[in-house]
Amino acid sequence: MELLDAGLDLDAILDGLLAAARSANGGKLSDDVAILCCAQRPPVAVERIELSPHPSSPARARRFVDTFSARQALPEPVNDQLVLVSCELVTNAVLHAATPLTLSLELQLDRVRVSVKDQSSALPALRHPQPDALTGRGLGLVAEASRVWGVDPGETGKVVWAEIGLPARPG
Repeated sequence: MELLDAGLDLDAILDGLLAAARSANGGKLSDDVAILCCAQRPPVAVERIELSPHPSSPARARRFVDTFSARQALPEPVNDQLVLVSCELVTNAVLHAATPLTLSLELQLDRVRVSVKDQSSALPALRHPQPDALTGRGLGLVAEASRVWGVDPGETGKVVWAEIGLPARPG
């Protein structure tokens, strides 16, 4: 199967499968293809830590991420990105939500998803601070360090998340 041997990410593989199915079916897609596209692989590893809205929480998050990265044998540049993104998201939750929070790390084959769940309904906003401003850069750093980021509002708070891509594995 050439798609799997090409070292492509999951989106590229699914796009290739859709193109092949469309070609084989005279340009039409069957409901079997829809099911294939909706199927998601479960995470390889998931770890969570409960944190309080305390100034020490970003440091606890950093140690948690370092331990996770070592346990999963993640490359150092990926760990550095995970630490930056996790600490920024935790810091934002501590400063702005001021509620208990949960930091989660989900390892997939091609990425790590970092998420912080808090109990505040206030949604974060990407700011563009003045050069001499002391705050307001956190989500900008998250946006630069991650492949994609977002917010999922919930009934009892929100989840702010970001995804860090993993380098293609050799072989």
